Parts: sequence; C-alpha cells; structure tokens
Amino acid sequence: ANAKYDEAQKEYESILNAKGLKYFHPEASLKLGVTFEAKGDAAKAREAYEKTGREFPQSEAGKTAQQFMRLMEMKTSKG
Repeated sequence: ANAKYDEAQKEYESILNAKGLKYFHPEASLKLGVTFEAKGDAAKAREAYEKTGREFPQSEAGKTAQQFMRLMEMKTSKG
C-alpha cells in the first residue's frame, strides 16, 4: 500500500510544482497532507494542512485542511 501512497505523493508534488496548474494547487496540497497522514507521517501531514490553510484560506481545500488539523490535534490530545 505504501507504494501507492508514494506514487500519489509524487503526483501531488508535481501538480504543486506546475505553475500552469495553479487552479489545482489547493486540492493537491490538501491531498498531499492526507497522503502523509495515511503513510503515518503526522508531522508532514500537519505541515501540509497548515500550508494549505495558510495559502488557500478561502478555498474549500483550505477550510477542509483546517478541519483535518483540528481532528489531528484531537487525536493526539486524547493520546
């Protein structure tokens, strides 16, 4: 399953690096965070969610990223 996540990560990163695909950046940024979380990398997931929320606050992806961050915080505080 990890190979799938690695492939997804590469795809999302290539979208984020393509200036011509700016329209897709909020969603790709959010999904990159989801991919990191699925891989068990909470630190990178949180970083991606924070970046998505900060860079795209008005987008649906930005709002979703902020919700996902709150969920992560709830999970870690329950511990």
